[in-house]
Amino acid sequence: MMRKIVRLLPNSIRLALYRRLRSAFPHHFRVEYADETFSQCGEDRILAFLFIQLAIATPRYLDVGTWHPCVDNNTYLFYRAGAKGVCVEPNPDLALLIREKRPRDELLNVGVSAEKSGPCHYYLFEDCQHNTFDAEEAAARARSGRQPILKEMSVPVVTLESIITDYFPDGLELLSLDTEGLDLALLKSLNYEKHRPLAICVETVGFSETLAKPKSNVITSILAPHGYVPYADTFVNTIYIDTKRTGTVAL
Repeated sequence: MMRKIVRLLPNSIRLALYRRLRSAFPHHFRVEYADETFSQCGEDRILAFLFIQLAIATPRYLDVGTWHPCVDNNTYLFYRAGAKGVCVEPNPDLALLIREKRPRDELLNVGVSAEKSGPCHYYLFEDCQHNTFDAEEAAARARSGRQPILKEMSVPVVTLESIITDYFPDGLELLSLDTEGLDLALLKSLNYEKHRPLAICVETVGFSETLAKPKSNVITSILAPHGYVPYADTFVNTIYIDTKRTGTVAL
């Protein structure tokens, strides 16, 4: 709706409005957003556009399944621009790298569970992007023959609910989820009456060794009753927004 209204304005007014909006952000914030993307498919640039539209200069984020602190990462662009949040990564080697590269962020070297805290079985692969707590997901990757399980280890886990309660008492703008098989369970577990991230970025394709990955609408159906709708889709990931906080779907 906002875009439709803006398009009706004369070019001179549209340009002045755009400049005024951008001037509300620190210079380094505007520069960092200008040319770079660190996400797998440009999701961070889409999110940056959303936050700029809503005049959110330093979005608070929870990055569950951070993996690498800078590569294929949905929150590093915002960190570079001065924002900070919480990174959750169970892999101890990657946790050290995250702590080194993103000292301003809070780092939790744990896994995330939908229901309970305590130790859980963690499956590690040669390509650590595929590490997972999901036994079925791990077995499916191992059966493919291309992703053998290197080792298994016990890792402490905490609930998603407890992380948001403890670290985001005033709410958060971005929840980025990449837990290799557990995203649906985590989203089902969230109390949306208490916790409402402005945007949720989550993988919505299944595992495949080919480009023909199966696309799922299950997460869309889970989030819809809570007032979340798709804002953008890169096929690999879908970005959902809270219509109660944005007030509109078409930004």
